[in-house]
Amino acid sequence: MRLWISHKNFIPVCVKANNLTQKKIQTEEITNISFNENDYKAFFREIEEYKERRRRAKEKPKPWHPEKEAAYLKMLQMDQLNNLTSKQKIDAWEDFLKTISEKDPSTRRDDQMRFDTRSRITYWQFVNRFHLSEAGIVKDSKTGLEWISGPDKDTSWE
Repeated sequence: MRLWISHKNFIPVCVKANNLTQKKIQTEEITNISFNENDYKAFFREIEEYKERRRRAKEKPKPWHPEKEAAYLKMLQMDQLNNLTSKQKIDAWEDFLKTISEKDPSTRRDDQMRFDTRSRITYWQFVNRFHLSEAGIVKDSKTGLEWISGPDKDTSWE
Protein backbone atom coordinates (compact mmCIF):
# COMPACT_ATOMS: atom_id res chain seq x y z
CA MET A 1 0.00 0.00 0.00
CA ARG A 2 1.29 3.45 -0.88
CA LEU A 3 -0.27 6.74 0.14
CA TRP A 4 -0.71 9.37 -2.51
CA ILE A 5 -1.77 12.98 -2.09
CA SER A 6 -4.11 14.41 -4.69
CA HIS A 7 -2.75 17.58 -6.34
CA LYS A 8 -5.99 19.47 -5.61
CA ASN A 9 -7.71 18.16 -2.52
CA PHE A 10 -4.93 16.36 -0.64
CA ILE A 11 -6.99 13.20 -0.26
CA PRO A 12 -5.04 10.10 0.76
CA VAL A 13 -5.80 7.19 -1.53
CA CYS A 14 -4.77 3.56 -1.76
CA VAL A 15 -3.44 2.18 -5.03
CA LYS A 16 -5.42 -1.01 -5.58
CA ALA A 17 -4.23 -2.04 -9.02
CA ASN A 18 -1.74 -0.81 -11.53
CA ASN A 19 -2.42 -1.69 -15.17
CA LEU A 20 0.79 -0.85 -17.03
CA THR A 21 -0.47 -1.98 -20.43
CA GLN A 22 -3.32 0.54 -20.41
CA LYS A 23 -1.38 3.11 -18.35
CA LYS A 24 -4.14 3.25 -15.73
CA ILE A 25 -4.06 3.22 -11.97
CA GLN A 26 -7.06 2.19 -9.91
CA THR A 27 -7.33 3.97 -6.58
CA GLU A 28 -9.60 3.98 -3.59
CA GLU A 29 -10.02 6.76 -1.04
CA ILE A 30 -8.81 5.81 2.39
CA THR A 31 -11.06 6.92 5.23
CA ASN A 32 -9.60 5.12 8.23
CA ILE A 33 -5.97 6.16 8.47
CA SER A 34 -4.04 6.13 11.66
CA PHE A 35 -1.16 8.61 11.60
CA ASN A 36 1.46 8.83 14.23
CA GLU A 37 2.67 12.30 15.15
CA ASN A 38 5.63 12.25 12.71
CA ASP A 39 3.39 11.14 9.82
CA TYR A 40 0.95 13.91 10.65
CA LYS A 41 3.71 16.55 10.67
CA ALA A 42 5.24 15.22 7.45
CA PHE A 43 1.86 15.19 5.71
CA PHE A 44 1.11 18.82 6.50
CA ARG A 45 4.70 19.89 5.84
CA GLU A 46 4.36 18.41 2.34
CA ILE A 47 1.12 20.31 1.84
CA GLU A 48 2.79 23.59 2.86
CA GLU A 49 5.79 22.87 0.62
CA TYR A 50 3.45 22.18 -2.28
CA LYS A 51 1.61 25.46 -1.70
CA GLU A 52 4.93 27.33 -1.51
CA ARG A 53 6.13 25.77 -4.80
CA ARG A 54 2.89 26.80 -6.50
CA ARG A 55 3.17 30.32 -5.10
CA ARG A 56 6.77 30.66 -6.37
CA ALA A 57 5.78 29.28 -9.77
CA LYS A 58 3.16 32.02 -10.15
CA GLU A 59 5.59 34.82 -9.27
CA LYS A 60 6.76 36.96 -12.14
CA PRO A 61 10.43 36.55 -12.96
CA LYS A 62 12.58 39.15 -11.31
CA PRO A 63 14.40 41.61 -13.54
CA TRP A 64 18.00 40.87 -14.29
CA HIS A 65 20.56 42.37 -11.92
CA PRO A 66 20.59 46.12 -12.69
CA GLU A 67 23.99 46.58 -11.03
CA LYS A 68 25.58 44.07 -13.42
CA GLU A 69 23.89 45.75 -16.37
CA ALA A 70 25.24 49.15 -15.27
CA ALA A 71 28.74 47.71 -14.86
CA TYR A 72 28.51 46.17 -18.33
CA LEU A 73 27.55 49.52 -19.87
CA LYS A 74 30.57 51.12 -18.16
CA MET A 75 32.78 48.40 -19.62
CA LEU A 76 31.47 49.13 -23.11
CA GLN A 77 32.26 52.83 -22.61
CA MET A 78 35.74 51.96 -21.33
CA ASP A 79 36.26 49.77 -24.40
CA GLN A 80 35.87 52.85 -26.63
CA LEU A 81 38.50 54.94 -24.82
CA ASN A 82 41.64 55.69 -26.80
CA ASN A 83 43.85 56.48 -23.82
CA LEU A 84 43.95 52.86 -22.59
CA THR A 85 46.23 50.19 -23.99
CA SER A 86 44.86 46.92 -25.29
CA LYS A 87 46.50 45.15 -22.31
CA GLN A 88 44.64 47.42 -19.89
CA LYS A 89 41.39 46.68 -21.70
CA ILE A 90 42.06 42.93 -21.59
CA ASP A 91 42.68 43.13 -17.84
CA ALA A 92 39.51 45.17 -17.29
CA TRP A 93 37.37 42.75 -19.31
CA GLU A 94 38.88 39.75 -17.50
CA ASP A 95 38.10 41.35 -14.13
CA PHE A 96 34.55 42.01 -15.29
CA LEU A 97 34.20 38.41 -16.49
CA LYS A 98 34.92 37.21 -12.94
CA THR A 99 31.88 39.14 -11.68
CA ILE A 100 29.51 37.35 -14.04
CA SER A 101 30.95 33.86 -13.79
CA GLU A 102 28.02 32.46 -11.82
CA LYS A 103 24.96 31.53 -13.84
CA ASP A 104 21.67 33.11 -12.92
CA PRO A 105 19.04 30.41 -13.44
CA SER A 106 16.25 32.94 -13.98
CA THR A 107 17.74 34.57 -17.08
CA ARG A 108 20.01 34.07 -20.07
CA ARG A 109 21.32 37.63 -19.96
CA ASP A 110 24.41 36.53 -18.02
CA ASP A 111 25.21 33.99 -20.77
CA GLN A 112 25.01 36.72 -23.41
CA MET A 113 27.12 39.07 -21.32
CA ARG A 114 29.73 36.35 -20.73
CA PHE A 115 29.87 35.65 -24.48
CA ASP A 116 30.25 39.36 -25.32
CA THR A 117 32.95 39.77 -22.68
CA ARG A 118 34.98 36.84 -24.02
CA SER A 119 34.62 38.25 -27.53
CA ARG A 120 36.04 41.60 -26.43
CA ILE A 121 38.94 39.86 -24.65
CA THR A 122 39.72 37.87 -27.81
CA TYR A 123 39.56 41.01 -29.93
CA TRP A 124 41.94 42.97 -27.69
CA GLN A 125 44.32 40.01 -27.47
CA PHE A 126 44.47 40.01 -31.27
CA VAL A 127 45.02 43.78 -31.36
CA ASN A 128 47.71 43.47 -28.69
CA ARG A 129 49.52 40.87 -30.80
CA PHE A 130 50.33 43.18 -33.72
CA HIS A 131 52.28 46.43 -33.42
CA LEU A 132 52.74 49.09 -36.09
CA SER A 133 55.87 51.23 -35.84
CA GLU A 134 56.15 54.80 -37.09
CA ALA A 135 58.24 53.49 -40.00
CA GLY A 136 55.27 51.40 -41.17
CA ILE A 137 56.66 48.07 -40.00
CA VAL A 138 54.14 45.60 -38.55
CA LYS A 139 55.46 43.17 -35.95
CA ASP A 140 53.70 40.03 -34.73
CA SER A 141 54.65 39.75 -31.06
CA LYS A 142 53.62 36.09 -30.97
CA THR A 143 55.80 34.84 -33.87
CA GLY A 144 58.35 37.65 -34.07
CA LEU A 145 57.67 38.13 -37.80
CA GLU A 146 57.93 41.64 -39.23
CA TRP A 147 56.70 43.03 -42.52
CA ILE A 148 56.14 46.33 -44.19
CA SER A 149 52.93 47.25 -45.92
CA GLY A 150 53.27 47.83 -49.63
CA PRO A 151 51.36 50.00 -52.03
CA ASP A 152 47.60 49.52 -52.03
CA LYS A 153 47.37 47.75 -55.39
CA ASP A 154 47.08 44.22 -56.67
CA THR A 155 50.38 42.52 -57.31
CA SER A 156 51.27 39.20 -58.90
CA TRP A 157 53.48 36.55 -57.40
CA GLU A 158 56.19 37.31 -59.93
